[in-house]
Amino acid sequence: MSIPDFSDELAHQASCYGLPYGIFGIICWVLSYLCISLAYFNYPLFSPWMWNK
Repeated sequence: MSIPDFSDELAHQASCYGLPYGIFGIICWVLSYLCISLAYFNYPLFSPWMWNK
């Protein structure tokens, strides 16, 4: 009995959902989280001097 290799299937599923790999993917997810959080709290993204108002 051998353990099946699902790496090809996982890569295919990830590419279908547009999930990025590696450090670039992590950076994109962090920036996306930051932008969504700023929008949620109604902070202007390109006007950080207005965040305290």
